[in-house]
Amino acid sequence: MAEEINYNHLIRPFGPPIGLYDIPGELCVQINSLVDSDSSELTPNGENLAGQIEGEFRISSAACKRMGLGDYLLKTVSKYIEQSIEKKITSFTLIDVWVNRQFANEYNPTHWHSGHISGAGWLKVPSDMVAAGKKRKDRDGCITYTHGSRQFLSHSTYIFEPTAGVMSVFPHYLMHHVYPFVADGERRSLAFNAKIDEDIFDWYGS
Repeated sequence: MAEEINYNHLIRPFGPPIGLYDIPGELCVQINSLVDSDSSELTPNGENLAGQIEGEFRISSAACKRMGLGDYLLKTVSKYIEQSIEKKITSFTLIDVWVNRQFANEYNPTHWHSGHISGAGWLKVPSDMVAAGKKRKDRDGCITYTHGSRQFLSHSTYIFEPTAGVMSVFPHYLMHHVYPFVADGERRSLAFNAKIDEDIFDWYGS
């Protein structure tokens, strides 16, 4: 089992909440070691994803179980649902888990995910990724979440600067994109899609 999550909170920049949670340090080390080892537990996944990124790899279910990644994601999604709507999930199914290895000038265009709940977390970030931007210093390599339209007293975007060891969790339909960057080094992220109890997800009934 993954160790207990010690840090968590929700942000509500617009309608759907976004959860931000620690990824345990040892789990980050294990996932990074797996990626760096060119293991058979990773399979190329670029053709199935929206990103203009060369290094996209699906993590096998066996590896997720061995590292405790599945347990961690179950705990994290459970906490996210409890904090959001004060309900406890009794069903959790991981659809897929993958890693994106993003380098200079690569990007991920606006997209959304499948399933019920999705997440994007960060395993490695260049130290000067945002600061190296040529003009604005708050965009390069950042993730932008988008919902609704920008109006009086209503924001439609939320820009988050990735931090290694942090996982964001959100409803699958929440659109998001990742800006390119020019700094040296790798921006390595972890993403997942999952399903929970149908009656909790189908909040208003079918």
